Amino acid sequence: MQLLKDIWTVNREAVSRALPKLRYTPFLAVAYLFYQVIHLLVGMVRSQLGAGGGFLWGFVVYFVNIALMAHFLTLMSSVIQYGRLTAADLTSSRFSGLMRPLMQVYFVFYIVELLFGMTISPILPGLVTAIILIAWEAFKTPVPESVYLSNRFGMEAIRHAVDFWTNSWAQWLPLVIVGLGIQYTVGIRVQIFASGINWRFLAGNLLIGLAFAAWMIWRGELFVILDGSSMRSREFRRRSGGWH
Repeated sequence: MQLLKDIWTVNREAVSRALPKLRYTPFLAVAYLFYQVIHLLVGMVRSQLGAGGGFLWGFVVYFVNIALMAHFLTLMSSVIQYGRLTAADLTSSRFSGLMRPLMQVYFVFYIVELLFGMTISPILPGLVTAIILIAWEAFKTPVPESVYLSNRFGMEAIRHAVDFWTNSWAQWLPLVIVGLGIQYTVGIRVQIFASGINWRFLAGNLLIGLAFAAWMIWRGELFVILDGSSMRSREFRRRSGGWH
């Protein structure tokens, strides 16, 4: 009963903190749309290359993905930590400071995913592979926050994510389920019905960007609450009148 109460309380508090910051979702959605255009253009170039060129282009794709993630997390840092976001933030080069720690973390993930795809995935039934991949994506959700909110780098960020899941899996799980729902329903439909840069691609990704931005603000606020407290300390705060 206490666990269920804590799940409800921390998520309600996170949503309450997130609501005033939803005014920044249009900025974040425009940034998200810009990222998708870049992804599409990079993919188009890759499709024109041969096998050797395509392999080398994979490293370019990796660096592009890291750069775009760093840029978006820099915007999220402004929203979550400082409660502001301006047009100047969209063109700022501050994101370069996050690229190195993100590269350290996601290179480890890249190796794990590569080995899984080469050795384990081929011998597993498709459904089992899909379940493992979904669980893997869920596991990675607190990693960006460990980097841009907790300032953890490399393996330290991964260990921090493991500790975070161990201590707060129940409180974090509702957010993960909502995020997977956004990704595997709305996102997949946009990919199916939009080919190339057309109005469906732009409108669809802008809509996803709004939903994704709202989810990321909720996610950032929830992470701050959970990472900075234990369930026991939160219960003490509730009893003293801090939370209801």
